Amino acid sequence: MPVLFFTKEAGKTNADGKNNVTFLETQLTTEPASRVVPLDGHHYLHWTRSVEMSREVDRFVESFR
Repeated sequence: MPVLFFTKEAGKTNADGKNNVTFLETQLTTEPASRVVPLDGHHYLHWTRSVEMSREVDRFVESFR
């Protein structure tokens, strides 16, 4: 099943060289349409980046038509 993740931009990198974006990328399925969308902001991205998120969701859904 395709998955669309939203997260804040890559933060601290741990000792293994991973951050929040690379962690989410490991959670994706092998479905090529799955992706991670990093956005500038804090944890509550839907408060400040709702317009961009809405556009990304529309593109994601349209890609299956």
